[in-house]
Amino acid sequence: MLSADEDFELTPPPSTQPPRAADLKRKRISDPVDSSDSEIEIIDAPPKLPVIKLEKTEQQSVRQTSMKTASIKPKSGVALKLPVKKRVKLEKDITPASELLTSIRAPPPLVGEHILPRSQYRHEHLPKGVNFGGKWKKIFIPTVILYLGGLAECWPSSEDVLAAALQTIFDIVYDGILEHKVTTEGAVFAVTLQRLCTWRNSMASAAIAALAHLMVAQSDIKTDEDRQSFAKEYRKKYAFVYDDIEDENNFSGAFKSEIIVQTVAQHIFMTFGAINVPSLKTKLTEAKGAIILATVAVERALHLFIDGDIEISHIDLLAKGLAKVKIPAKTNKETGARESTTALAFSDDNWGTKAKNYMKALTERHTTAISYTTERARAIAKARRQKSSLAADDNEDNEDASAEDERVFL
Repeated sequence: MLSADEDFELTPPPSTQPPRAADLKRKRISDPVDSSDSEIEIIDAPPKLPVIKLEKTEQQSVRQTSMKTASIKPKSGVALKLPVKKRVKLEKDITPASELLTSIRAPPPLVGEHILPRSQYRHEHLPKGVNFGGKWKKIFIPTVILYLGGLAECWPSSEDVLAAALQTIFDIVYDGILEHKVTTEGAVFAVTLQRLCTWRNSMASAAIAALAHLMVAQSDIKTDEDRQSFAKEYRKKYAFVYDDIEDENNFSGAFKSEIIVQTVAQHIFMTFGAINVPSLKTKLTEAKGAIILATVAVERALHLFIDGDIEISHIDLLAKGLAKVKIPAKTNKETGARESTTALAFSDDNWGTKAKNYMKALTERHTTAISYTTERARAIAKARRQKSSLAADDNEDNEDASAEDERVFL
């Protein structure tokens, strides 16, 4: 859990930023997706007219010209059949044709959708029915996190691919309950991105908490200077990645270290309730993306201590392996202006390349760590969940340069 005081933790990824006014397109659902591709087919299909009883005994007749139906098939796949009215020829005084055709009505016009900047979408903008049975929070979002945690990219670069995956998950979770088209401009996509930002930030928080716990457990680490020195040594030669350190030159068990396992447990904790989606190749036992996200989160936590950006006094250790971090505002000594915390953000810009290099090492030389670390993290997450359940019960009772990066060669 992160506090509002920690601006850099809550900085959304670039894809969640409001688009420029010039780039923002306003569309109406009634407009065809691509009018140039729309097909208009004329089909002879005269409607069945109601039987009219005439009071006069004199034979009267109605001659109706043929009526054709225009079938408009927009690219969206929804066919709208609109009757094309032709003039009805009348003989003598009979009922007007407009009254005869009262049973033939065009469908009501579709209501246009107002597209908001992504950062302005909230839960209430989601389609009606997504909260049925708690499916959005308990199944849909955990399944999306499970899917992202198994990818080779911690920050997916293709929005179209992500939107297609969200559509697949949505169709399975809400099968027979709700139909919805997921687009990159809609509420489902935008709110999901916000939840994924929360997921990554919680991993960053878990890494800081795990590191803080490790420091507190060391009897010879007492001052901020001691913790800074410890962070420097732990970061040297990427020692924090390894489970077994014999000496400064002999490391083994890459991506199996306890601090990485503890951080991955936060990811597993957030996937409880997820369902398996075979078409997306989701696997509960393989969270390689989450392992790499945890690795860069730990490295970032070490740098925050090394550079003096945080101290142990800034951290409130919370339950479930998380920490609440308060970063003191820094000002430029020359200008007096407050310095930006962008460089401290847990973002694709700051950590995306490093994550790709770690992934290369993991998938090419340390594949056994994927299932090993995932299963150990799952055991920890289950224990945390059980404690959370017991606590709840008690409350109720009482109320490319990547090839040259060192991370590749781990």
